[in-house]
Amino acid sequence: MSFPRVAVLLLALVGCAAEEHSDIKEWMAEEAKNIKGGVKEPPPLITPPIVSYGAKGLMSPFSPEKVRTKEGGLTDLSSPGAGRPPEYLETFPLESMRLIGVIGYRGQMFALVQTPDKPKHVTVGNYIGPNFGKIIEITKSQMKISESVKDANDLWVKRDKILYLQQDEGVNK
Repeated sequence: MSFPRVAVLLLALVGCAAEEHSDIKEWMAEEAKNIKGGVKEPPPLITPPIVSYGAKGLMSPFSPEKVRTKEGGLTDLSSPGAGRPPEYLETFPLESMRLIGVIGYRGQMFALVQTPDKPKHVTVGNYIGPNFGKIIEITKSQMKISESVKDANDLWVKRDKILYLQQDEGVNK
């Protein structure tokens, strides 16, 4: 085919396509005349009241009293654990630990405590449990712990707990 023939065929096709959809185009033009927009007028802008900021009586955000603990709360400066890093056994509840051994060495008593993870040795003065429990005495059969907890009046009070030496059942000693 020559170029003029192709051009004539293309013009014929374009002409047919334009006439083919003319009824749809007329209907769309007729419908567009009756359409009204449904967008409402926006409400007037209300300017917020001006508030002055005064920080004279507020605590500085960089103050040491604002230090956060791992749990995300503010530290209690009156707590027995303030000012010292927590010890390993303070991460476990006291009920999840067992006293499995006691040994005396050079006049000092050591206790072996089984945690959910692994056994750990402690001595008098170490801390144990989440309630700031301090080991105050280790004997051949028990370990005395003095815990500090808050009472109903939000005051720190001491309470004593005892972990007894656990012996394996069925073993003759």
